[in-house]
Amino acid sequence: MIRAIIVDDNKSSRDTLNNYILKYCKDVKIETQAEGVNSGLESIYKCHPDLIFLDVEMKDGTGFDLLKQIKKIDFKIIFVTGFEKYAVMAFKYSASDYLLKPVNINELVEAVEKVKVEINLKTGSQNISALMDMVNHQDKEIETIVITDSKGFKILHIKSIIKCKADGSCTHFYLTDNSAVVSSKNLGYFDYLLENKFFLKVHKSNFINLQHVKGYISSDQTIQLSGNLTAPLGDTFKKAFLQHFNKN
Repeated sequence: MIRAIIVDDNKSSRDTLNNYILKYCKDVKIETQAEGVNSGLESIYKCHPDLIFLDVEMKDGTGFDLLKQIKKIDFKIIFVTGFEKYAVMAFKYSASDYLLKPVNINELVEAVEKVKVEINLKTGSQNISALMDMVNHQDKEIETIVITDSKGFKILHIKSIIKCKADGSCTHFYLTDNSAVVSSKNLGYFDYLLENKFFLKVHKSNFINLQHVKGYISSDQTIQLSGNLTAPLGDTFKKAFLQHFNKN
């Protein structure tokens, strides 16, 4: 049985989540509920939970403020938030689970199942460390991304990724050491994370790291990359790619 607590300043949200868990997540027992950072800390130290359902923005601070006050995070976290943009990006980079309000039952069940796997595999502490590092250095470049698969996760350095290629429901990451990592997530999952100054979508099935572009062959619209790799340049993405290199 997974012992859990809910930390959210909205009573209606807490009650709804609690009811969903009672009905659909039989392996989870809610030990108590807390309405903010201070009461959440008290509940954590008192109950020593395996899992926390944690809101991001609360009246007396944020979920991040709560985490910063805990010396050793030895529990799993599922964030429950209405703060879609930054939160989703941060949580995906760290491989932490998150639920957007209003909570979708299927997503709740999926998140709990993932936590169960992490508990069995004894993984997850690096994920939280990656998240907290990002929170504490929001003004700095993101250096790593966590790639999850059915067995667990791998932490990749952003600069080591040459390109990402869709393969059905999976994504292949091609790296500078000539290896490749396969994620069980589709390319669309990584769109928001990778579309920054390092990466550019050049084809419906390809993201490339602009730092690894070695050339471009216009006759067949092929981009040459590090490691003797190539990527096709789709017509829809041609203008943005050429503009980056100041070519019309």
